[in-house]
Amino acid sequence: MKRLLFGFSILLISIGFSGCGSNVDTVKDGTMNFNNSTTLGKALDNWQECSSSKWSEFETKNGMKIVELTCNGTSFMSQINKYKDSIASQNAYNNDIDFESSTFVFQFTINDDNTFDATNAREIITMKSGKTKEQQYQSASAVLEAYVYTDKLVHINEYDFVRKAAFTYTPGKK
Repeated sequence: MKRLLFGFSILLISIGFSGCGSNVDTVKDGTMNFNNSTTLGKALDNWQECSSSKWSEFETKNGMKIVELTCNGTSFMSQINKYKDSIASQNAYNNDIDFESSTFVFQFTINDDNTFDATNAREIITMKSGKTKEQQYQSASAVLEAYVYTDKLVHINEYDFVRKAAFTYTPGKK
């Protein structure tokens, strides 16, 4: 009888823990409709653009559950050094062209049925002065498909970068 109770207790504990996965695990273990060959976690955690990454989750004031991946970009800093002269000549950053870092942020909304949607992708460029420039991408899924799942670096077009910087930079924004 003791063995039967012990076995039943182990079964209940196993069932209880199987439903207790985190939302981060739901996203990392999930796949995207455009590519079922690997999990989202494997694709993002092994993307060559990221030198390090951090997964977290939070709930918004209106009850939406969000999983967020923050990743430190690697290629941006090396590419941007090529364009410093062009940026300075356009005065796109008001002579604040000492770039400190580039960070990619991906957000996924957890649905009530425990599925998720890729809802946000952006890049935050931080200057040594502490000022930032944020690039919001139109489609998180498109960024995942074009760069992450193909393990490509995000490339900067000099003309577009300088032109966009001149029109989107907000001095003093931190």
